[in-house]
Amino acid sequence: VIKWKQFANSLRLRLAMRISNVAPAQTQQVLTELLNQQLLLTNADNAYFPYNGEIRNPLFDLINSGQSGGRTYPSKYLIDLLKNTNDPRISVFAQYTTESLIIGFPDYEGVPNLVPSGSSIWNNYNSDASDVSKIGTWFLRQDAPGVIMSAAEVNFLLAEASLNGWWSLNSAQQYYFDGISLSMNSYPNSSITSSQINNYLSTCVPITLEGIITQKYISYAFQNGLESYSE
Repeated sequence: VIKWKQFANSLRLRLAMRISNVAPAQTQQVLTELLNQQLLLTNADNAYFPYNGEIRNPLFDLINSGQSGGRTYPSKYLIDLLKNTNDPRISVFAQYTTESLIIGFPDYEGVPNLVPSGSSIWNNYNSDASDVSKIGTWFLRQDAPGVIMSAAEVNFLLAEASLNGWWSLNSAQQYYFDGISLSMNSYPNSSITSSQINNYLSTCVPITLEGIITQKYISYAFQNGLESYSE
């Protein structure tokens, strides 16, 4: 159930921060108006699109209908980013490659973005795709929810506003950490532990605008591609 007042306020926050580079005064005015308003701040508040057996998740349909030509795999950019930062979300976003399991060294591998099924780039990979990860099973269900707006994003927006000196209710670092934690805890029944989250957070300083935007991109992977692209 979407909490409409919190959702509306959070959407205003998103739009205000989206124009902050070209209209900072207008952004600050909206933030002042939102200072004591309710926002989406916990995963229980997340605004989901409830896909189901009748209206199925489009990623599920893309893969299971064969529209992808059998060539739908996680992005190399995303997988390398997660691997290089020891991000525990990689276990949710991707599956171990078949090849790595056979040789006894489980690993994840992605492919360059937007490679057509007939591209010669595929010549660099095994014909049976055994050296490429599949998208994580959490996202491949017909009822996997689409995220319209999340508490993680709201915290990242507030982190950005705080970094600019426009929001004073908490520090940019705290909002940043809360956003990452909310993202990691938003996948029910995942194997991500509190120790993994704390270890990851210890590497996320100092906070930067690039870090905030990157975390928003990660948090919407496979669930809200339009927002990831906009970021």
